[in-house]
Formats: sequence, structure tokens, C-alpha cells
Amino acid sequence: MGQLLPPMPRFPPLPKGTIVHVERPWTQMFVVWPRRTLAGRWVWLRQIYRRRVWRYTGFRDEPFTEFGDLFDILKKP
Repeated sequence: MGQLLPPMPRFPPLPKGTIVHVERPWTQMFVVWPRRTLAGRWVWLRQIYRRRVWRYTGFRDEPFTEFGDLFDILKKP
């Protein structure tokens, strides 16, 4: 008889919307088309910041692009 393997530890599931990986850090850009910021406001024709992140959506990780002004970035943990 072979040796039995110890049971695998069970980790608690991640809550949906958790940022798993930051693909690109915050970079400054000029917005021509309307974009929704992290605070939920629509902005266009001005300088804002954006970053590319991977979020856990319940089944797998998916890429998202986040937009925000300087105050949104400083407020977000």
C-alpha cells in the first residue's frame, strides 16, 4: 500500500472584485471620449490617470481598466 498524501489546505474564497494583479501602473493620459472614474463621475477632454488590473470575478480573473483623477487615486487604498 502507498503512503497517503496529507489533505490539501482549504483557503477561503476571494471576494468578487478583488484586484489580483496590477498589469500596468497609473499612467497619465488625456481623455477625448467620456470615461467613468473610480468615484463614478464621467470625465472627458482633460488629463486623468489610468491603470490596467486583473480582478477576480467569481470564476476566473479578468482584465479591467480603471480611470481616475489624482484625488481618486489618493483616496483608493
